[in-house]
Amino acid sequence: MDDAIERFLFPKGGRGPVRLPESIRERWKSGDMDFDERRKVIASVFEYLVIRPGVKGNRTWDYSRVSPVWKWADRVAASDPAA
Repeated sequence: MDDAIERFLFPKGGRGPVRLPESIRERWKSGDMDFDERRKVIASVFEYLVIRPGVKGNRTWDYSRVSPVWKWADRVAASDPAA
């Protein structure tokens, strides 16, 4: 789950619906950010995460099952060039 959250917060190429400051990304990736700080970053960006059911018998983690509900979703959707 940690990897899925990181993929949403820090997408490859830096192009995502939310752009966090570089200092936050560096502290998160380096491990200098403690659990409470990470939790605050997550709470400031996501309203919640939806995890859809997996396939019965498949024990591997599938990142595509996780869908974020962003805070200020109306603003995120309006600024998304792909929309």
